Amino acid sequence: MSINIHKSHLLGIGVSTVSVSEAANRIDCSVMKALFRYLGIMVRGNMSLVKEWDESIAKLKKKLSKWKLKTLSVGGRLTLLKAVLGSTPIYNMSLFKVPKQ
Repeated sequence: MSINIHKSHLLGIGVSTVSVSEAANRIDCSVMKALFRYLGIMVRGNMSLVKEWDESIAKLKKKLSKWKLKTLSVGGRLTLLKAVLGSTPIYNMSLFKVPKQ
């Protein structure tokens, strides 16, 4: 088994773009853009900035807006709360340091 360099991409975090380009040229692979999806989460250039979390916050608000429906029982609301708060934000926070607002 070997690595297919033509399918590989190089991404530098905290490294200048010149250094990343030089390294990619040496190993003959392409440079990856800082915007990509990893396990369902959009990874951007600097996840320690508040604005980079806007998409995650919008998704959470969209899910929680369903609470306003009066058709949900108390049990339904509790189930929705567990589903929303138990997955998306905690998973995001496990991957990236959340910025202080």
